[in-house]
Amino acid sequence: LFCASHSGEDQHTTTVKKLLNDVGLTCDALKCGTHPPRHISTYEKGLQNQIVFGPEHNNCSGKHTAMLLSALANGESLEDYYLQEHPVQQRILQTISEICEYPLEQIVLGIDGCGVPVHGLPLYNIALGYANLCANDKYNEKKTAAIDTMKQSIIKAPEMIGGTDRFCTEL
Repeated sequence: LFCASHSGEDQHTTTVKKLLNDVGLTCDALKCGTHPPRHISTYEKGLQNQIVFGPEHNNCSGKHTAMLLSALANGESLEDYYLQEHPVQQRILQTISEICEYPLEQIVLGIDGCGVPVHGLPLYNIALGYANLCANDKYNEKKTAAIDTMKQSIIKAPEMIGGTDRFCTEL
């Protein structure tokens, strides 16, 4: 879910709510904005039941949840976790630079539709980053374990990345 651009199905929104609830937060902490679920049946059911769609339905609520959990674990402010200067965003930038083997200061930053920085770098380095994520002996033990956890999570629950009847889920 932390790597997702999900469809806003119940499996996604329930998990986001649970993860936040487990640490004493609510969906009000998410700064990703609100939009209806991409999953048509979920959207229609929500309209029929007069559900007010919230930030948990945003396709980026999973990564925003991960950012909040990172800030919380590191004792950082939660209200501004999405801003470029926040330590969470700086860690993400540093990690992208390292994994993609591209100078941090040359990464072009924009703002994603969900309000967080988006990173622009050459396609070669993006592809190299994905290749590096597959190399089990490239990083120290702690980072390798984290990468392996991420990969295994994606393999075990691909529906959490996209959702029902999504190409990325099937792939």
